[in-house]
Amino acid sequence: MRQMISSTLAGLIFIAPATALMAQEETVYQGFVEGEFVWVGLPEAGIMTELAVERGQMVEAGQLLFRLNDEIETARRQAAVAAVGEARARLEDRLKGLRASEVDAIRARLDEARADRELAALDLKRQEDLRGTGAVSQQGLDRAKARYQAAVAGVERLEAELVTAGLAAREDEVRAAEAVLRQAEARLAEAEAVLALRSAFARQDALVFDTFHWPGESIGAGRPAVSLLPPGQVKFRFFVSETVLGSIQLGGSVEATCDGCPSPILGRISYISIRAEFTPPVIFSEQVRHKLVYLVEARPLGDALALRPGQPIDVRLR
Repeated sequence: MRQMISSTLAGLIFIAPATALMAQEETVYQGFVEGEFVWVGLPEAGIMTELAVERGQMVEAGQLLFRLNDEIETARRQAAVAAVGEARARLEDRLKGLRASEVDAIRARLDEARADRELAALDLKRQEDLRGTGAVSQQGLDRAKARYQAAVAGVERLEAELVTAGLAAREDEVRAAEAVLRQAEARLAEAEAVLALRSAFARQDALVFDTFHWPGESIGAGRPAVSLLPPGQVKFRFFVSETVLGSIQLGGSVEATCDGCPSPILGRISYISIRAEFTPPVIFSEQVRHKLVYLVEARPLGDALALRPGQPIDVRLR
């Protein structure tokens, strides 16, 4: 009996350190760094004329990445700009009266018509006086009256033209000119949008992870020419066992270390898988390779681009 108790105690003494060591190792989870890359291409095919970045370079939002040939699109934009200028000039012409020289010409003709009216009035009065003495026939008097009435009508017509010369075009003509201008502006916006699609720009600050083409090469529609890695799209991926799953939650803190990292990198848990899976073959862990585990992702805080996709890390829960 005493011998059995001694054997049992010896076994406990042997097992206890191993169990403690396993519990200690369970607090460190092997994982790796993953990057969600942005593949930058253009919707239309073309020949690359400029590659403005290189691998490993940091770019800022709005910075040019590469450009395709755009001679046709540039010419179309120039034609659209000219069409807008023409339409705007026609509308302005409709909104104002005649030019000063044209108005002066109307005034000159009006002065001439007024002089003719005065002369016709004098001739009519003379004919009426002579008619009373019988020296002029009724027919001559009628012709004098007709000339006077024509002179009066001529003055009235030119006075109306002078008033009209200071007015804009009719309302329907103005609306038509406005519609033509809007159409030209829409075509210009379309031409500028098409031209803009011949150049690719960074949408956010990022690391140029790789380039796939050189100037002079033909690029198919939608084919990427540059891959970017924004800082916010770097994450830790590691796996935890079912026994630990209940102790972690979204927003929880983690701490990652890697070979060559000067200090631990903090992160926050952003995703916890709801599906169990077997330990991936890239995770070399003797303790958990036969257990079901759950994928956990965490976003690093601080300089995320100091990490490299595929880099192995050790993660501890905080």
